[in-house]
Amino acid sequence: MSLQNLMPRVDRRVISTAIGVFTVVIALVVDVTSYGAFLGVIGAVFVPMFAVLAVDYFGFGRSDRWNTDEDAPSRWSMLVPWALGFAAYWLTTSTPTIAAWDGFWASARDAIGFTRQPWMNGALGAAVVAALVTALIGVLRRRAVRR
Repeated sequence: MSLQNLMPRVDRRVISTAIGVFTVVIALVVDVTSYGAFLGVIGAVFVPMFAVLAVDYFGFGRSDRWNTDEDAPSRWSMLVPWALGFAAYWLTTSTPTIAAWDGFWASARDAIGFTRQPWMNGALGAAVVAALVTALIGVLRRRAVRR
């Protein structure tokens, strides 16, 4: 659905087939014994996506703005809160995944001077950051429309 929002003129069957092929390739490559890492990746992608959807839908427009027809406008601004939520997930999570990926985020934490605390939760961090940034974008968008 999110890809359909970004590319409304692309046939949903094509998008679904591409995602299916991509998923099968990942399943063939990734070690299935690391199920916790798999869940971590899913959480990193879908938790901030849900937060963006919930805040934008329920807080800034409800169904009157949500057009899923072929002529639906792209919502590129919603990628910003999702991406920041995705980053917040990896900055605050303790779920080990792939050594190089974990090393990248450890370096990012060091670069910005952030120390992950044992009580921090990746899903909660992702949801809060994505929701707050979505709310900020919604408020700014409303102010721009009023002018």
